[in-house]
Amino acid sequence: MYILGIVFTLLSSVGFAKIDESAEIFFPPSLKYLQKSQTDFPVFWWNFLVIEPKNGKPAFSEAEQICIRLKNLEAGDSSPQTGASGEKPIKHIMCDNNLSGYLKTLGEWSRDIVLREKFDQLPGLAESQRAMVLGSLTQLSLMSSSEKSLWTLKRRDPLDQWQSYLEKSQAMSPSSFRREQGVLVDPASQRIVIPLQFSGPPKMATTKPVMQELQNFEGTHLVGGHGVAFSNESQIHKDLTSVSLVGLLVLVGFVLFLVLKGRVGAFFLLPPVAISVGLAAWVVELLFGSIHGLTLAFGSGIVGLVIDYGLHGAFNSKSHMTWRSNSVGFLTTFVALAILAFSQIPLLRQMMIFSALGIFFGFLTFYLFCRFLPKLFNLEPLIIQVPNFKGNGVLICLLVVCGIFGAGWSQLKFDLRDFNFQPAADSQAMKWFFSQGPSRETFLTVHDKIDFDQKTAFEKKWSDERQIQYVGLGGYLPSIDEQKKNQASWHTAGCKYFRNHLSASEAKVFSPFLEDICRVPQQNFDFSLVGQKSYLRDLVGMDQFVSLLFAKDSEEAKQIRDSFPAARSLREAVGGFSAAMHEDLRWMIPTILILCTLILGLHYKGIFFVFSAYIPFLSGMGLFFIAKFLLNEHIDLISILGLLMVFDLVLITECLSQIFLHFAKILTI
Repeated sequence: MYILGIVFTLLSSVGFAKIDESAEIFFPPSLKYLQKSQTDFPVFWWNFLVIEPKNGKPAFSEAEQICIRLKNLEAGDSSPQTGASGEKPIKHIMCDNNLSGYLKTLGEWSRDIVLREKFDQLPGLAESQRAMVLGSLTQLSLMSSSEKSLWTLKRRDPLDQWQSYLEKSQAMSPSSFRREQGVLVDPASQRIVIPLQFSGPPKMATTKPVMQELQNFEGTHLVGGHGVAFSNESQIHKDLTSVSLVGLLVLVGFVLFLVLKGRVGAFFLLPPVAISVGLAAWVVELLFGSIHGLTLAFGSGIVGLVIDYGLHGAFNSKSHMTWRSNSVGFLTTFVALAILAFSQIPLLRQMMIFSALGIFFGFLTFYLFCRFLPKLFNLEPLIIQVPNFKGNGVLICLLVVCGIFGAGWSQLKFDLRDFNFQPAADSQAMKWFFSQGPSRETFLTVHDKIDFDQKTAFEKKWSDERQIQYVGLGGYLPSIDEQKKNQASWHTAGCKYFRNHLSASEAKVFSPFLEDICRVPQQNFDFSLVGQKSYLRDLVGMDQFVSLLFAKDSEEAKQIRDSFPAARSLREAVGGFSAAMHEDLRWMIPTILILCTLILGLHYKGIFFVFSAYIPFLSGMGLFFIAKFLLNEHIDLISILGLLMVFDLVLITECLSQIFLHFAKILTI
């Protein structure tokens, strides 16, 4: 009962562990800027709903229903620093002509016309500006009560500045879409596209309410970081559940098999396994603050490795070589996992630490139990005859050769996208969406707030001169010196003109507009003020801001790299994961082989037996490479990790020596 109590406690601790399903753990230090940009800057929280056509026509009725439901989830403006409202998941959705969600942002944009433009340099003469004001007055007189939000905006913005902001806000979406019935429509495919911005970075809790609403509409896909994160996190939950269930069933089935064979003591193999896995999960959570779902799913391999120690100890309890053999098997596996724990990839590092701790605790627990409770761990060996067949030596040699040459010739692929899971329809919608419009490469630069004014002014001027698309603070506001000059022109000439040319009733209607252009010039132009403007908040973090440049071809990409060395290509960032893995494995695999060979050499004291110890692993690799070749599949990261996890070169049974000797006789015939 005492043992069962320990097991129950440890399993409970694993069950209530802080599970992490985020994508942050995939990024090595060299790509942390990419992870940070996605979490800190709301410009990356934009996603797009893609709605498939119905009967060859845009599904406007479905779009309207989706719009109504998601409008209920739309949040107001979030805090200027964190960008997270902490309540509703959607910050903005652009799916009809109702501007209520954008009212505050558009109001700020309209009010700051005095910072962006000089009064005497606006398009057209002052009289034409007055004509626009009078035209807005006519529009206001024709508005119904249902258009209250637009009424409020028109009083502050008779010059329709809000339309220029909406144009800028759609700069990152393909330009081939047309606006129809309040949504974007692709003329070729008749798909509807609805931009929406979440109120926080990609997290399950943020995205789940939206996905629950979308489940009611067939043919609707969420394209973007939040959609991808939700698909992956959901699949991790499913995989973790299925792997845990299948692993438990297999383990219980194996124990029941031993019980049916008269080895009732096999039940006592379960507590040490549970203890080792529970302790490993607990320590990993202490070290990392949480444990990733993929780590737990991958850790099911620990059970298979750990229980080997117990089986070997139980079936060979009377042999003095038992724990020496166990020790060699443990060391070879532990060395492989420990070296891999130095990887640059945080997820791989956590996986290997979890696995290494698991087999360490398993080895130690089984040793102590077998040492101090020998009666509980004493099973009669099973007599299982492995059938022999003619030519088995040739087959083994062929597999070993395939394993050696396959390892040298295989083209390894370590693509971050291999970790990505999306339903086929969602994946197709994403590929279609990002194939729209001209092909372009996105470059991202994260700036510190120091000298932000000069940086943004330079970026704007540089991009305008070369006609390279730019999204950044400089695209919304000019330099501070220009802002001061612009505001002064409105405070004097602009204010005087409109006060003299508007009637009393007109001035009353457009009083918010007059207050904006006549206000005392602002003096404090610093970074904190920038962060308070809702139309700039997408590009601003705590003490940093982000800029984006879009290259249409290799020549523009070269110009961006030459002028902005700190700019990072998002396209190249995907390859950064692969580069980090190649860099790691370039030294890790040789180191693992050298150290394991030394361990085996000290144990066997003979080159022939050391080579024989590699036969099970090499033949297994050969079978694996043959299967991959026949299926025409590449060798990915998960495959490599699977091979390294079974790097338990010394099968921990005393009869292994006899098996090696049998192989040796075959090879010398």
